[in-house]
This record gives sequence, structure tokens and C-alpha cells, in this order.
Amino acid sequence: MLTSITDLNVSECTLLTDRGLGGIATRCEKLRSFLGTGLPALTAQGFRDFACEPVARQPRGENLRVLDFSFVSTLDDAGLDILCRC
Repeated sequence: MLTSITDLNVSECTLLTDRGLGGIATRCEKLRSFLGTGLPALTAQGFRDFACEPVARQPRGENLRVLDFSFVSTLDDAGLDILCRC
């Protein structure tokens, strides 16, 4: 399930946690566009799990062309570094 999704918008899903973001990374391998604006519950662990999914520890993001984490106040320099490395 969800393996065919290429575009996903979870903006303003304020209850989305790091675990939920990791679940998206695990299942949505073919994401080309991810909109995640206004997600206040995320931490550096969530960004780590998004970039390298938490189950098989496989890198994700090779197909991403659009990534929007605007208005995510917890995204700092360290989080950006995590997202840019994978």
C-alpha cells in the first residue's frame, strides 16, 4: 500500500509525528513531490527517518523534485543538513 504514490501533501497535519514521517518514507518509495508545511511536532529524528527510512535503513529521496518543509519551526541547520545528505 502507498508504494505507487508520487505526490503527497500532508501540510497542516499538525499531529504528524516523527514516527508518521518515517512511515511515509518506508512506504512511499517513489515520492517526487512532498509538501509538509506547518508540521510542528517534527524533530531531527523525523528528518533523519525521512531521508533514510527507519525499517531497512535505505536512503530515500532519490526521486524527489519538490520538498517543502516551510513553516516547520523545528527544522534548523542540523535538520537541513540531514535532509541534504541523502
